[in-house]
Amino acid sequence: MTDQVEFFSNANSHESGVVRSITEEYDIFLLEAVTMLISAKNIGTLQFLAAVPYHLVSTEMLWEIYSLLTKWNLFESSDRGKYVSSEFEHELLAISESNTFYVLTTMSNMAIAREKQNDFVKIVTLHLFQVCGS
Repeated sequence: MTDQVEFFSNANSHESGVVRSITEEYDIFLLEAVTMLISAKNIGTLQFLAAVPYHLVSTEMLWEIYSLLTKWNLFESSDRGKYVSSEFEHELLAISESNTFYVLTTMSNMAIAREKQNDFVKIVTLHLFQVCGS
């Protein structure tokens, strides 16, 4: 599905209303998929999160997915860069090494997909250092 969304968005880039509608629908689809993958807690399900094409997701949805992944309530903190969820830290330490790798790769891929949005990259990087340094 993502290949078709990307192809359609690129082919119709001159029609911003159509692309915006497709992006909104894709955001909803992806949020549901990510929610199911995170809640499944089956071995290996987190590997699929690392392969999601995050460049197709709106910035708002990217923050929402990041919040779900890290159990980080972004809306409680006025300074996103200084808030670290201890619940996420404990869960990260409790899961298998391979799942930890997939979660950290997912967070890295999210930041790479937004390389021109310095605020997102900076916050993800700081959060990773805070979590991994604890």
